[in-house]
Amino acid sequence: MQMARLVVAVTSLAIAEGVHAGALIEWGFNNMLSESDVPTQTIKTPGVNTSGLRRGAGMTSLGLSRFEGAWGGTLNDSTPLVPPLTKIIAENQDASFLFDITVGPGFSLSLESIQTPWCGWYDPSGPGGTGGTLYGQWQYSLDNGATAWNDIGPETGLLPFDRWDWVELDLTGQSALQDISNVTVTFRLLLWGGNHNTQFYFGKDTVLPVPGLTDNFPNTLTIYGTLIPIPEPSATALLALSGAALLLRRRKRK
Repeated sequence: MQMARLVVAVTSLAIAEGVHAGALIEWGFNNMLSESDVPTQTIKTPGVNTSGLRRGAGMTSLGLSRFEGAWGGTLNDSTPLVPPLTKIIAENQDASFLFDITVGPGFSLSLESIQTPWCGWYDPSGPGGTGGTLYGQWQYSLDNGATAWNDIGPETGLLPFDRWDWVELDLTGQSALQDISNVTVTFRLLLWGGNHNTQFYFGKDTVLPVPGLTDNFPNTLTIYGTLIPIPEPSATALLALSGAALLLRRRKRK
């Protein structure tokens, strides 16, 4: 019994020493100087990986007019994306932003939140000229959408229009995103309701700032969570042997 308690204590200590809680992956937008720039990954936690931020097939980088200090895309379909969401998905109009996080078999990951500033905007002098009403839905998939996308919270309704907002998306209530291992989670923000000149951004525009977001918020997109290393069976066995040897030495001294 004493040996078992010792092994559990030593193993728990070894795991606790490798626990990382907080920002796991982060991209910064302060470096954005043109529509072709790629956000800088400012935090990368050992044990997790990502393929980076990317635009869905229904988005393009062409025509972005507010790109310094922010990263985004323009709807490239000349037809407005009209609600409801089921219609948008059925027509496969993938106007979205995507990013992912991969955790290997040697770690257990519990995701907490996604935090970022962002905006929906359009140029009234551009083609179409009306922009449309902007909607969005955050979703995740464990197989890159091969079988299903799962909603995170409700539809956003009217998005910030020509005004920056702060997104703090709670993931703690998503049981499928807790204690996961050896999997890639893909997130997307699915967008609809705008015309083909409607622009969406993550980050804070430093050239043409608009009211609604103060400098108290970081100019980053950050994924928060807790990452715990899982000891390999060989490591656990070594800990058990070490614990047994320690107990034997103690008994011999008595």
